Amino acid sequence: TVSVCDGDFDFAENSAHRYAAETGMTCISSFEDATVISGQGTAGLEMFMDEPDIDLLIVPAGGGGLMNGVAISAKAVNPSVEIWGVQSVASNPWVVSWPDGIVKEVEYLETLADGLAGYIPQSLLSLAKERVTGIHEVTEEDIAEAIAFLHREHHQIVEGAGAVGVAALLKGKAKPNGRKTEVVISEGNIDEAKFLLAHMLDWYRREKKSFYWEYFRLLDLDESELLDEKSALSFLKFTGERVPDKKSFIDTYNFPPQECDIKSGNDLKMEGIKT
Repeated sequence: TVSVCDGDFDFAENSAHRYAAETGMTCISSFEDATVISGQGTAGLEMFMDEPDIDLLIVPAGGGGLMNGVAISAKAVNPSVEIWGVQSVASNPWVVSWPDGIVKEVEYLETLADGLAGYIPQSLLSLAKERVTGIHEVTEEDIAEAIAFLHREHHQIVEGAGAVGVAALLKGKAKPNGRKTEVVISEGNIDEAKFLLAHMLDWYRREKKSFYWEYFRLLDLDESELLDEKSALSFLKFTGERVPDKKSFIDTYNFPPQECDIKSGNDLKMEGIKT
């Protein structure tokens, strides 16, 4: 049985614990559980089985289960490997809490990396401090560009939470400096509006104000309108022409010829001018 709760991830987590207490069932956390962390750690082990000489590992930082699991297995194989977590500026308890190792409360904003949003337990912060070097912070624009990059260049549909590591690399926040680097790219559970938004940001490089306006506008569209807009935008082809404009860019796109009732050689009249 699946129970859908209103609110954010923290609310759903608390609801699950309350339900378990009321029914006498066992609540298994998706991140604060030794067995779950061990299972997630096999991702790190498999990476080293394929590439034994990894120098730098970049892992999404959400609740901390995946990051700690990968760190534990990676350090067991290669104690000298450097491990960094990544999360969004819109939900950044790891970044804020990292300096002194004590969990801090932060404000949670709307984010493309919703799979990483929410609180972190002190137990996993303390565990991470033993093996993880630090936490990189990326913006929502960084994440959007990474989602679009992974789709455009690698034909992969990756959700925001899974794309943060690539975002950190693309923006130079994670610095390989010639070292062999691996990135954990997790999950492809991204809804239509956010996937389309990521591509629109990549295409138009809009200012931050336009970014949030476009996001909330898309949330209000019904499914048919959203699909129509995505279909129309999918025909655009980037020309390679990019002109700096303040803090953004203006990109030029071509739209391929479309079927219409006007044919070559027709005489047209526009405002009294024959064309």
